[in-house]
Amino acid sequence: MRKARLGILGCGWLGTALALELLRSGIPVKGSRTQAERVTDLNHLGIEGRILSLSETGIEGDLSFFEGLQTLVIAIPPGLRKNPKANFIAKIDSLIAHLHKTAIEKIIFTSSTSVYGSATGIVDELSTPQPITPGGRQLLEVERRLLSSFPKETIIIRLGGLIGSDRHPIYQLQQRSQIDQASNPINLIHQTDAVAALISTIKHPKKKDCYNLVTPFHPTKVGYYTLLAEQWGMTLPNCVLSEVAPKKISSQSYTTDYLFSFVVDKLLIE
Repeated sequence: MRKARLGILGCGWLGTALALELLRSGIPVKGSRTQAERVTDLNHLGIEGRILSLSETGIEGDLSFFEGLQTLVIAIPPGLRKNPKANFIAKIDSLIAHLHKTAIEKIIFTSSTSVYGSATGIVDELSTPQPITPGGRQLLEVERRLLSSFPKETIIIRLGGLIGSDRHPIYQLQQRSQIDQASNPINLIHQTDAVAALISTIKHPKKKDCYNLVTPFHPTKVGYYTLLAEQWGMTLPNCVLSEVAPKKISSQSYTTDYLFSFVVDKLLIE
């Protein structure tokens, strides 16, 4: 059995899907979770599961996770919705301190387009980030620290809003009484395309420090959710038109550099 040279730190909804797709292509994978019973689930799936948790003071758990790795995918969200006082920057600082002791050759960090915040118009990687949320601000600082510490190894992937068959936007629609900024365009990506792009990033040499990853399908929120509501026989919530200038996030740099094509191009609109 080949030893895993690739590790996914944070096998949650996206990380586990990525690991399973890598396994299907014959690439062994290590994956981390923070709870023992959930690590057992990883092992049952064929992923080499390890208990690992980042804290503001260090790394807790099985550090053998890092042994022998050539590529590390960091797929850990800031977690500020559950714990607004969480210091994600300090947690990543703990990780960076340990990574200096390893021989990892490539680091892929799954960030978010929330770092652009109040930026407007067509937004690409040359646009100035203007985060307006605590999570967006912490993610931007984490990006900077990873690139400063490992400039040759690090690739930042700024993902749009993630959706999938088990994270369908119709569920969000059911829970909303109104849709804010309804005249603004959507900036989403399906899990299938996010996984495919991450695998392409893993397999090919680093080309640039940072990429946006958003499906090039940008109807307005009211247009998109109206189609979903009609498709599912639902009543559309009240729509509040935006007073904020809209933005469309471009992934052209990624699609050009990696010859990448999006598969779920209409984002679950059939």
